[in-house]
Amino acid sequence: MVFYDAINPKDTDFTATLTKIKAANPDAIYFTGYYAQGGLLLKQAPQVGLKVQWLGGNAMNNPDLIKIAGVENAKGLIVTSEPLPSDLDYPEAKKFIADYKAKYGVAPESVWTVMAADAYRVIEHAIKTTRSTDPKKLAEYLHKDFKNFPGITGPILGFDEKGDRLGTIHKAYVINEKGEFVPNSKQP
Repeated sequence: MVFYDAINPKDTDFTATLTKIKAANPDAIYFTGYYAQGGLLLKQAPQVGLKVQWLGGNAMNNPDLIKIAGVENAKGLIVTSEPLPSDLDYPEAKKFIADYKAKYGVAPESVWTVMAADAYRVIEHAIKTTRSTDPKKLAEYLHKDFKNFPGITGPILGFDEKGDRLGTIHKAYVINEKGEFVPNSKQP
């Protein structure tokens, strides 16, 4: 690692940080922040002459990142994330996406739409199974007895002692020349 820093999410001008990064001469940058700041970083990097491979975490997996950065600046960004709705091949996902499209006229674009739907379904399942809305009973059930739930985003195997999901699936996406997130394995 040649550079590590944090940014203030309320800032909109990251040229000072980008200039420091350029001076460190990295081979790649992995940004773990949100798409709004990531979009600005990608947009401002060429202004300081920073040409490097950008990578980001799941908080960067948002079509608005491309609107903020511009396709030319976002192109080539690799994002590691839970699969996009269009890449979910589970029966639960197909049904959810069809129902969503029927209601809203478009398929969900964001991974967060299907993740939120899974969270709702898990809570609903826990309430029905425990016949309770008591947070302590629900938490106990989810930590100890909840297993192998057929999620929209794939099998939810349970939760660990911190409450993190077991069985999360990730993919690498790259932004192509059209400004689309496509699985990295489909790139020429």
